[in-house]
Amino acid sequence: MHSSCDYNNYELNACKSKLDLLLQLNRADLSYRDRYNVAKKEYEALLKQRRSLCIGVRLKNSDNKTRCMWTICNEILGKDSAPTVMDLEGDMVKMAQQYNEFLTSTVSKATVTFARRAL
Repeated sequence: MHSSCDYNNYELNACKSKLDLLLQLNRADLSYRDRYNVAKKEYEALLKQRRSLCIGVRLKNSDNKTRCMWTICNEILGKDSAPTVMDLEGDMVKMAQQYNEFLTSTVSKATVTFARRAL
């Protein structure tokens, strides 16, 4: 993901190291499972917080906020930067309906993807 903000920081790296250690301990002894699960949730929360901060910095520093927002959405969804080609010839009502369907499906897909990543 393109970013002007580095996801790594001391707190995040320390939490990841702890998580890695607990994973190894958990594989050897299942009594570490609860501690591993707690550490994993803590790491995921820190990572989510850091990503949000980085996205906020990108948007704040952007000259074209709308384009930046769509770029970020496409990065999160794993899409390349090539624009979607739509047929722009024909009946205006049909074109409007196609455009509406395109936007509706894009927002629906993004909503599902964001919801999955939030879990």
